[in-house]
Amino acid sequence: MKKLLKLTLSPLRNQPKNNTCHTSQNYRSIWLGRSRFALCFIYLILPLSGQGQLKSIRFVDTNGALISTVDAATFQGEIYFPLETLRSVFDTNLTHKYASLTRQLVLNLRGKQIVLRIGSSVATLQPQATEIKLDTTVTLVNGDPYLPLTFFTRLIPQIYGHQATFNSSLAQIEFSKRQQVQHLQPDRQQYQNRQQKVVIINPGHGGNDTGGESLNGIREKDITLDLAKRIRRLCQEQKISVILTRIDDSDLRPSQRIQIATQHQGSFFLSLHCNMSFSTAVSGMEIWINNLKGQMRTQSQKVEKVDIFRPLLQDDYLEQSRQVAKIIQGRLGLLSNDVVQIRENPLAILSGIYMPALLLELGYLSNLKDEAKLQNEKTRETIAGAIADAIGQFLEQSEL
Repeated sequence: MKKLLKLTLSPLRNQPKNNTCHTSQNYRSIWLGRSRFALCFIYLILPLSGQGQLKSIRFVDTNGALISTVDAATFQGEIYFPLETLRSVFDTNLTHKYASLTRQLVLNLRGKQIVLRIGSSVATLQPQATEIKLDTTVTLVNGDPYLPLTFFTRLIPQIYGHQATFNSSLAQIEFSKRQQVQHLQPDRQQYQNRQQKVVIINPGHGGNDTGGESLNGIREKDITLDLAKRIRRLCQEQKISVILTRIDDSDLRPSQRIQIATQHQGSFFLSLHCNMSFSTAVSGMEIWINNLKGQMRTQSQKVEKVDIFRPLLQDDYLEQSRQVAKIIQGRLGLLSNDVVQIRENPLAILSGIYMPALLLELGYLSNLKDEAKLQNEKTRETIAGAIADAIGQFLEQSEL
């Protein structure tokens, strides 16, 4: 037995002294090779297996009413939506087929067939074979096809006659039929034929004139337009007709806004704005009434020189403006413990408005608390509801 054991161990004893070193090097080489393979594998599948960052995107109609909220995936600043978004927003009868081998995605959407391919930014409309170029490619997230933002903002408007506008500041897409957009601004004769009160709402700023902007990128022009559309929808539910001086991200001069108000002969004019201050501590809403005897105050937005210091001729409506200001102050005061201030100054934007008129500052974008409120969709809906109720109350009282 000892001899057998000796013979068995002898080959090991006869190994060179540096054999241990060679063995360690072999193991190290094998380990490094496997590590490289694993890293390459992870690198290849990482863009397709992760969700990146999830971001909630709201789809709303032209009145700001919620259609659906979708958890979108973001990669390198691009936004992608799951296919279910189309079903919840655009077509409940959507069907699709994805072939993983060819990476081809076929959508049957509202009677049309759209062919896409993962990794491609070209969509083909069948059977015409019409190609539509998207800015971003279709991708996979956890093995499921995801559509880029431009599928909604470019392809759907081009094929189906809808309009989709993405507002990055509010993280929402306004989704509507184009024919609805064309009729959002009724003409004067339409309202003269109706025995109905008309309210004019002016969403401040627009286009290249963004107004104030918070440190987090919340823009005044987006907040005012969103609130105006919400107020319009809620007023329409009370059978109150509402005209908006702008219905999209357009830049209008003050004289153009005044002309719209004058043309439609409204019963009340409300101009919506957001405030800014050098001090981050200043906060709260403010209601401004046009009064020549108040301290001179001009608007931050660009106006024609002839309009800034012109005589203000709205004295006949001063008491009615004070009346509706009190009503709005009371309604908004119920939403929080913050005091809503009412101030009276000469205001250029209201100088040519011949009806009860107010300018409402919705809060300070320079204040983190106010900014958070205005950024919150539920809070904006609550504020819009209070304002719409106040308008309805004022119109009822003015008829007595």
